[in-house]
Amino acid sequence: MDENIDFDGRITRRNAVQIGGLGLLGLTLPELFQAQSIAATQMKTPLEQRIKSCIFIFYYGGPSHLDTFDMKPQAPVDIRGEFKPISTSVPGLQISEHLPHTAKIMHKLSVVCSMVHRMRAHDSASYQTLTGRVPPVGDKQGFSRRPDLFPCYGSCLSYVRRNLPNLVPHAALPFVMNNNIENPGQTAGFLEKTYQPLLIPGDPETLTYRAALPELG
Repeated sequence: MDENIDFDGRITRRNAVQIGGLGLLGLTLPELFQAQSIAATQMKTPLEQRIKSCIFIFYYGGPSHLDTFDMKPQAPVDIRGEFKPISTSVPGLQISEHLPHTAKIMHKLSVVCSMVHRMRAHDSASYQTLTGRVPPVGDKQGFSRRPDLFPCYGSCLSYVRRNLPNLVPHAALPFVMNNNIENPGQTAGFLEKTYQPLLIPGDPETLTYRAALPELG
């Protein structure tokens, strides 16, 4: 949460600077007030009614958006995917024919098509996706750990909640992504090793797991 935003309805000097860029985001001043009002309500919600956990599933290379949730069936044949779209539980929203079970619960999901990066290499793209930062080495494949790499989201959460006792805020499974070398973006980066994820290696053949102390650097 941005500490510069005042959610009690007042406009601070820093807010005024932020408002100057709202037009670029397609957000009007009344809409900003509405967002602040909603945020203030959510902040006052009892803790037990807030989201307590998040499972972040990440593919190091996976099915294309054109073959899953953004098929672009009206696009030219050399752009759209090869699979057929099917209707979902959300009127007007179609997804791939290979996701029939997902189609039944689309009213419980959100499809975000506006997130984008300019990386072409898998490692640099993974790093930016997992940390929210452009890699310090630029668009490059196969770069090793560096002391100036940013922490992944889970490590940031571990740092923010470091004073809470008996809590492991961040666990990773079933293995460390590796493409000849450890893929960047999975670690605590420049934070202390204390904020590394708790690794829970899994064996897909036996469907068993075990906890392990973090070995990531």
